[in-house]
Amino acid sequence: MSRFCPEVVQALVQAIGVYPPGSLVELTDGFLGVVVRINIHHPTRPTVLLYAPWICRSDGMLVNLAQEPELEIKQTLHVKDIPLPALVYLSPRRMAMFVHATEPTTMALNSRRERQSQKPGLKR
Repeated sequence: MSRFCPEVVQALVQAIGVYPPGSLVELTDGFLGVVVRINIHHPTRPTVLLYAPWICRSDGMLVNLAQEPELEIKQTLHVKDIPLPALVYLSPRRMAMFVHATEPTTMALNSRRERQSQKPGLKR
């Protein structure tokens, strides 16, 4: 069994996060999404663009998991696990870039009530 230097692992996680941008994820509320920004202070709590077909993608429903303590990433998903309309909407390759902000940025987030009022409606 190989052992990794803890300092190197920590530096790698800080640089690319546990969920790098472009990672497809399912949240505990059932929504699918793509990671758009890592959080260097909370590596398991990135910002996620949700699949919300009732909203124009350019207006996207972004969720900063660091600000939503009741919401978590349930699992990562492979492209083959995502329905085609969701995959087109999320465009994970478009998000495959690294943004390393030192301070949190202000984003237009849709309210928790709006997210809860919508049903993901995705069947695999």
